Amino acid sequence: MKLEILSLCKAAVVEHHALSILSAMDRLHATKVPCVLPRCSVAVRLRFDRIEAGGHELKLHVVDADGRGVMNPLQAKLGVAFGEKDRTAAISLVIDINGLSLPSFGEYSIDLAVDSLHIGSIPFTLVEQRLPAPPAANGGEFPERS
Repeated sequence: MKLEILSLCKAAVVEHHALSILSAMDRLHATKVPCVLPRCSVAVRLRFDRIEAGGHELKLHVVDADGRGVMNPLQAKLGVAFGEKDRTAAISLVIDINGLSLPSFGEYSIDLAVDSLHIGSIPFTLVEQRLPAPPAANGGEFPERS
């Protein structure tokens, strides 16, 4: 089994065995924490050899820089089937995450395991975005001297 794609993105879809990814990202900006992402997706494409036909269990973890989970792990069952002459089979899937809460600025990781074997990780960072200071009450001009 080989991991071909693992991407945090705004959205993704699988249509007719084709994986389409919108806005792959590894850097998120927020003005405060905790930061809650209303919706994001993880796009995955796995390639299996014929000997790996059958059922598999996928598990996805989102962890902070210390390895602590920031959400409950997501799990899915996969069935890998082959055509009569196929040497390999690819499975594309999209894991939608609603309300991902990131408690602090810093580094995070999305870790993927299949059949309890870690097959890949992707890092991403939540960066503080400072808002510009509001203009002075007198229209942004220097204070008058008396």
